[in-house]
Amino acid sequence: MIVDSGKPAVFINAHYPQLSFPYVETNDTEAEKTLVDYLLDHGHERVLGVFQVDDLQGVHRMNGFIKSYQTHPNVSTSGDIMMYRSSDDINDVLEKIKTRVKVEMNALPTAIVCYNDQLAIEVIGMLSKEGIAVPDQISVAGFDDYQISQYIDPTLTTMIHPKRKMGHTAAQLLLDMLDGKDGGSKILDSKLVVRGSTKSI
Repeated sequence: MIVDSGKPAVFINAHYPQLSFPYVETNDTEAEKTLVDYLLDHGHERVLGVFQVDDLQGVHRMNGFIKSYQTHPNVSTSGDIMMYRSSDDINDVLEKIKTRVKVEMNALPTAIVCYNDQLAIEVIGMLSKEGIAVPDQISVAGFDDYQISQYIDPTLTTMIHPKRKMGHTAAQLLLDMLDGKDGGSKILDSKLVVRGSTKSI
């Protein structure tokens, strides 16, 4: 309908390759790779990645997790991935993560990377209830730099998702298109912020 209307449109966060509209997004694959690279380069081997896979951001982040392990051949078979959908109950997701954590306690994941900060905060709470200390026993990292992430205890390691800049860039792109200018897609950088929820081992 949007195509048929001839009206300008801009996609934010992800785009459909079959449509020619411009988009503003971060490179989620490379951003997640940066995060997992950081953990693997600081002694972690058994990292559990938990990703929402019914949206493109989650798929791209999962691909970044895989890409990181591919570039660390000495630990390439040590990673673990758990997938869930947006319709899944959060308590069911946490229960599945708990199962992964409790299986063979001598082979705990050394770190858990989560699809976003909201899930990471829930995971930290669940681990605390299970008597598992973050980051002393398991490091936890998120994605998005959710506002509360820097105020929880421990503060959360995350990738900055430049939401304000993304919105401003998308609005400017749309205004340019309304003025008859050619609209070009924009890829924004995502930055790693290391806080208290992760540590070297």
